[in-house]
Amino acid sequence: MDQILSKTSGLKIDFEVKRFMLGLSSLLIPVAMPEVITKNYSNIMKALTYLSSKSVEIRTKEKKEEMAEEENDTQGGVCEEDEDFGIDLDSEDDEDWDLDEDADEITCLYRSPLDDVDEVMFLAECLQKLQASSGEMYNYLMGQLDGDEINLFNSVMAYVHSQ
Repeated sequence: MDQILSKTSGLKIDFEVKRFMLGLSSLLIPVAMPEVITKNYSNIMKALTYLSSKSVEIRTKEKKEEMAEEENDTQGGVCEEDEDFGIDLDSEDDEDWDLDEDADEITCLYRSPLDDVDEVMFLAECLQKLQASSGEMYNYLMGQLDGDEINLFNSVMAYVHSQ
């Protein structure tokens, strides 16, 4: 379990963060869980806090990029059909190609029903259900976060609810 949770800091693409969050959030149900899960609730909550902030960060970055593209389009920018995505096809070296920049183009090739799920709202809903059905468990989970993590978690929830 520790190996799985250690992977969270390396997640950079939206669909990776989303799937990881959905999986971890689904562990927050008030049923008997295996000991390996219950012993790691602290790490799970810390990972969910980090991932939810990462998700909001990715969304904010994408929104800024979309706004910049729209502004560029309204100012007579390059038409998307004519755009070469910064890749010089005549160049002999492949240093111009960057997987991170083309991640949107790659991920658009794969479509899943999970793409329609808001992972941070899913987490919030899981925690609301948990609070309603097992307040003690909810308090225990939230008690696993330190002051900075609670502030981060609350700011993420405020951001998502404002959308």
